[in-house]
Amino acid sequence: EMVPVTGVQTCALPICLIVTIDSDDLDAQMMADELSGSGEVAQYSTLWDALASMVEKAPSVIVIDTNTAQLVGVDVLGIIADTVGPVPIIVMTHDGTQMAAHRSLQMGATAHISKYTLGSHVLSNTVNSLIHQRVRIAA
Repeated sequence: EMVPVTGVQTCALPICLIVTIDSDDLDAQMMADELSGSGEVAQYSTLWDALASMVEKAPSVIVIDTNTAQLVGVDVLGIIADTVGPVPIIVMTHDGTQMAAHRSLQMGATAHISKYTLGSHVLSNTVNSLIHQRVRIAA
């Protein structure tokens, strides 16, 4: 059963759409591998490509590297909110971008996870938790 959100279809367990946005091919593949058991993973290297796809089907969760497409994290959050509406956003960064992650959290990102944890199930556990919270709220 699909749950409409502002005219856009969203997640119905067990098939959820998880959008990842990362311009680094290796990191993007590691994210997709870790998230493969959590739902349908759609990978994008730019925010603009991801936004074009999200107009038709809102994702359950977005995972984004705030350095992608040379956009500062707070700008990315505003652009996503304006285009898709409320959706949980996980910001992933390397240690050198902690200030951007902090700003993103202050501006409304749901979580920040270090890219150094990829492969340890921190990302998949966080995504699964967010998906289940969102489905409970919609029910």
